[in-house]
Amino acid sequence: MISIFVASLFGSVYARAPLITQSDVISRISIVFVAIIFSCVINLTSVLEVIATERAVFYREQAANMYRPIPYALSFTVAEIPYLIFSTLLFSVVFYFTVGLDSEPEKFWFFWIYYFLTIGIATFTGQLLASAAPNTETAASLGPLVLQLWNLFCGFLISPANIPNYWSFMYWLSPFHYCIEGYAATQFHGNNQIIQVATTKGQISMTVEAYASSYFGGEYKYSNRFGDIVALVAFLVALNILRALSLKYLRYINR
Repeated sequence: MISIFVASLFGSVYARAPLITQSDVISRISIVFVAIIFSCVINLTSVLEVIATERAVFYREQAANMYRPIPYALSFTVAEIPYLIFSTLLFSVVFYFTVGLDSEPEKFWFFWIYYFLTIGIATFTGQLLASAAPNTETAASLGPLVLQLWNLFCGFLISPANIPNYWSFMYWLSPFHYCIEGYAATQFHGNNQIIQVATTKGQISMTVEAYASSYFGGEYKYSNRFGDIVALVAFLVALNILRALSLKYLRYINR
């Protein structure tokens, strides 16, 4: 399966790497960040052609008063969830333990929840674009753009404190913000291992938890871990509502 391949590919790059220096901490965040982005691209693009084909069927059946937008959109959501649970859990098990992330069960389950919800958001974003765009080509062009915007403003590539004020709203609208915050905050919470950190004043000693927090300017907080889950669930609900509305009010029929 693709999940096993992707997990093995990225996991093998960083298999059982040590956590000794500040670069090791950054690497553990980076490999998760890249793996999640890669998985999101795959899931978003893979649904476009399927949904575009099904949309034509929906238009035909709706004209015959057989389908309604909300039940139809809901049925796709319900059908997708078991697959997402299975594939993301499979990925998480292979990737998490190959990389050698923290072995505490609670931290693993947090990782899986954030990954599951984020992949779900990417999948349902693909469904929304395929339903709302006039054709598959347009949806395929918009998909990477949306992911790149989420990627750029999530707070990892640019520290939250350094995002310009006029772009700060994108920080809160990026699902990757909540995913990476949840992962980083829970993964390094309670890790009191001492590492040497290079600063403008020379080398200083910090715990892994303190350094991970300082790397994001103190914006990524352990106390937000459940709020991050709520935010990701809200994205899932909003995407499905928008998809139902697009099916109801947007129609692209060639006669």
